[in-house]
Amino acid sequence: MRLIVGITEKTPGWEIVLEQIGVPCQHVSSDKSIPEDEFVVLIIPDLERTQNIKHILEYLNDGGSILIEADAAKRLLSQKVRRIYLKTLYAEEGPIFSQSIDCDLFNWAQVAQTASHCKNQNGKNVIGILSYGKGNAVILPSGLIASLLSTDDKQKFFYSESGGRLPSEKVSKVSKGSIRHIIQNVLAHLYHCRGVPFVHLWHFPNGAKNVFSFRVDTDFGTQQEVGELYSLCQKNRIPATWFVETRTQAKWIRLFRDMKNQEIGYHCYRHRIFPDDRKNRENIIQGLNILRSEGIYPKGYAAPYGEWNSSLGKILQEQQFEYSSEFELDYDDLPFYPYFNNSFSTVLQVPIHPVSIGNLRRARQTKEQYILYYKSVIREKLDSDNPILIYHHPGHQNLDVFQEIFREIQMQKIPSMSMGEYSTWWKRRSRIDWTPAFYNNKLVCDIQNQDESVYLRAISPKKKSAVFPFKKVIEIDKLAWKDQNRSSPVRLAHISKWDSWRLWVYRMENIYGKLKS
Repeated sequence: MRLIVGITEKTPGWEIVLEQIGVPCQHVSSDKSIPEDEFVVLIIPDLERTQNIKHILEYLNDGGSILIEADAAKRLLSQKVRRIYLKTLYAEEGPIFSQSIDCDLFNWAQVAQTASHCKNQNGKNVIGILSYGKGNAVILPSGLIASLLSTDDKQKFFYSESGGRLPSEKVSKVSKGSIRHIIQNVLAHLYHCRGVPFVHLWHFPNGAKNVFSFRVDTDFGTQQEVGELYSLCQKNRIPATWFVETRTQAKWIRLFRDMKNQEIGYHCYRHRIFPDDRKNRENIIQGLNILRSEGIYPKGYAAPYGEWNSSLGKILQEQQFEYSSEFELDYDDLPFYPYFNNSFSTVLQVPIHPVSIGNLRRARQTKEQYILYYKSVIREKLDSDNPILIYHHPGHQNLDVFQEIFREIQMQKIPSMSMGEYSTWWKRRSRIDWTPAFYNNKLVCDIQNQDESVYLRAISPKKKSAVFPFKKVIEIDKLAWKDQNRSSPVRLAHISKWDSWRLWVYRMENIYGKLKS
């Protein structure tokens, strides 16, 4: 059987999530019969453009697996649906989900009335599982994949194990990384229904269990504060990525130019983002000219306050940045190319964890709580296979906190990379063209553009996983199988019932900060 995902229409949302997960995907036409061993799973985003549902039903009846949203399942599978509000989804560890997942949506959707998995905030199930002949179908809430294109933001709390007040930040309204986790688990379930392992491109180079990147936004830091943080990075051999604010630091830009084994990116001139092209262009070019006058040509960009809009996206493409990082577009997720103005950006988005020391300090947490918070983030990233991307401002000091974090990273033997290095590797991963098949307990791979740093990960029907390099033929039984990571629920603390007035205060402080910039 070919381990290829077929899709009847390549929508932008599906392209993003399937590329992130790393499964090979091909367009399939329903105007002719679809052999059940030609595609391990068939994704049906929309029936409006589907030529012949008869062939899809034959594929399913013969033992195929399909993934479909509720509005399309209403027509294809005669499913009754109902409309409900999905503020948050809770996927509990069980037959389908290898981990507990929380997902913010804040949207209305149709769901199958027979849904039996993944609850919303009111405890109502929203994902349906259906047997049809010899095959199996999973029915997602309508609009789930389209929500990956959302650019809306929302002030949210983030869970802290130490209790007390929770840190808060304005981030992407939709938990896009959690949607990806849901889709990956559902795909793995449908592969396993076919009796084959789920195989995809691994998220990290050279088979590493994870990667660590340390992002530094330099806004309003003094020369001494920048120098002390740089010394800490050098001492711990951390190749940090410095996004430079050029307006207040113009007189000593050479300090960044002379840094060794660090990446220098660009943050801003004025510390704000504008809604129109002209102001964004002027602001970005003004600061870039300061950097370039000292021989610094950044390939990465991070916007003030983590903001993103389509105007900024357009200007970043004009200035030929290779990647950017804005948590109002996405956070706690894998890299992807944003889709806006009816096309994919050429600028890779590299999401980070959005909580900094400043957020923790505002929540009146102690230094010991800072350390506990970041160690819990590291543990959660290891459990969820998300990259460990943490950020800091030199002006927030607390170097002893990051000495502890760096020590934890080294103790866990997690390789450190600059954000630019990870971005470059991710683009190499995206160029892999491969066609896997599974025969007689062997994985057979036809590979184009092979890169030795790109590995595969397989998840067996018994929920064991193995990470291994590409080879033409791989004997599954000889892989080093391990138990899959398990994590306690990651409480994405939008927890609006807690201190909701504080969210309003934080939002007003954010607006005031922009007016001063």
